[in-house]
Amino acid sequence: MRAIFSTHREEFYLALVTTATVVFIGVKEGIVLAIILSLILHVRHSYRPHSAIIIPDAQRLWQPIPVRIGSVSASGLIVYRFSRDLFYANASFFSEEVQNLVKNAESPVRWFILESRAITEIDYSASQTIRDVVKELSLQNVTFVVSGLSPEVKVQFERDGLTDLIGANRFFNHLEEALVAFHEVGNEQST
Repeated sequence: MRAIFSTHREEFYLALVTTATVVFIGVKEGIVLAIILSLILHVRHSYRPHSAIIIPDAQRLWQPIPVRIGSVSASGLIVYRFSRDLFYANASFFSEEVQNLVKNAESPVRWFILESRAITEIDYSASQTIRDVVKELSLQNVTFVVSGLSPEVKVQFERDGLTDLIGANRFFNHLEEALVAFHEVGNEQST
């Protein structure tokens, strides 16, 4: 219990409540309560997932930093990592964070790359939210790009019409490929 307390406080309190319930009420009730509290804890973590902006460090390696409104990955570029599945409970968080990042960027954003390796599923609400975000960014002349999407989620994107909306040429298997494409577009625009 000491080890849990020092590293995972929420889990410690869950274990404490479960133990007290087993001792004072019963084993079955303690197990049911533990399941319910664990589900609540899981949904709470999924509701406000970790997200990050990916920036180059001193050695030009791309590293995640906590989201700070105003930050950009490079001039004209935001690389945004969303670290959970996208579903109804966190879709509005995703939308608001993306909109705030673009609106408050230090320099005008031309490309917004969603680094999506951690997204293993999207539900209908998330699909509609992505659709709205892509349309809103397009109105602001920001290209929405996706990197690292798993094959299973690519199928969901296709089924929901997101691939057509975003453009099949705006999906990249790796972040490095997306960054090369961003720089190529920037070079074309400057000539």
